[in-house]
Amino acid sequence: TVEILKRHPQISVGLHSCLNSEWKPYRWGPVLPVTEVPTLVDEWGKFHGSVKALIDGNPDLDQVDREIRAQVDLALRKGLKLSYIDHHMSAAVRIPGMKKRFVKIAEDYQLGISRWFGEIAEVGVYSVTPELKTATLLKQIRALRKPGLYLIVCHPGLNTPEMSVLEDLNVSGLKNMSLHREAETMALCNPELKKVLIEKNIQMVGYDTLKQWFLDQMRDPEP
Repeated sequence: TVEILKRHPQISVGLHSCLNSEWKPYRWGPVLPVTEVPTLVDEWGKFHGSVKALIDGNPDLDQVDREIRAQVDLALRKGLKLSYIDHHMSAAVRIPGMKKRFVKIAEDYQLGISRWFGEIAEVGVYSVTPELKTATLLKQIRALRKPGLYLIVCHPGLNTPEMSVLEDLNVSGLKNMSLHREAETMALCNPELKKVLIEKNIQMVGYDTLKQWFLDQMRDPEP
């Protein structure tokens, strides 16, 4: 993925900061050595399976701060041109006292923060059954009436053997996740989507553009 993005620098890329690891059997851990962030990991040196478990472990804010910065640094070392940062399952901003630090990280790296530009999140098909995702996405976009900056959050993937065995440790997680993600990929690649965008005169914009013009106007959507 990194090599593909490096070949297409026109694509806006963000850092999805991660502090929890909810997928069984594939568990991941921190970028930093486990010994440097012991309050962020379980007994196996992996991130906790839920945000609740992370918070219940009373994570050290300095360790959280350093780990997120290490994730940004790794992406930059890999050659990615980052435009924005966000947070997996909002873990980084749900830890008490961490939101201000997260904003400071974005400021230090001159990155935008997803959802902080006044985006309207009225379109989404996350929980829609796979066979209805394409039709639902097209219907939602056709129904838009007010001009504005709209955010569509998608989780594209493919129903491969590797993806199909993943099981969400969160009770609220979707079942048959790989089917959902492949259906979102097909919805985004459907030729009808491009036609609808043209019909509605909707212009696609990336966070690189928002960062360039509105970085100093970012506002917390949940002050």
